Amino acid sequence: MQPSRDSFFHNLGKAAVFHRGIQKDSNPRALKKPDFLIQKTGVALVEAVKSTYDAYLADPTNPKKVTNYCKWRLRLHLRLNNDKEVLGIIDEERNLGLNDSTPCSTCWEYDLPFQG
Repeated sequence: MQPSRDSFFHNLGKAAVFHRGIQKDSNPRALKKPDFLIQKTGVALVEAVKSTYDAYLADPTNPKKVTNYCKWRLRLHLRLNNDKEVLGIIDEERNLGLNDSTPCSTCWEYDLPFQG
């Protein structure tokens, strides 16, 4: 049996011994990109926009539901600083109606102030 110092120097050139700990396997519990962005934004905020959009779609003639949806949509845009890429990914995943210009004008053309 070799002392630990000798075995260390014996294994020094072997890549399998030292690089085994460096190789990372993907985490099966890791969130996918849309879910990560939704969690980072705030699940409650995204769900509020989704529920108000569903309520608007159920009764599009009700002015209270229209204004409620437009307010929540604006809050989401303000929260994400009107980042089109992130908003597009979240909208594609949850169908929030961010491109729907029927209830009110979309927030894409507004230059929102930095919320830092």
